[in-house]
Amino acid sequence: TNIARANRRADRRSRDLIDAVTSRYTSTQ
Repeated sequence: TNIARANRRADRRSRDLIDAVTSRYTSTQ
């Protein structure tokens, strides 16, 4: 269960990173 929680946290972090990159990319265009 602890590993699942860590995976969920990592997934959320990667999702936030993707959102930041996409927002910057769209704002640049």
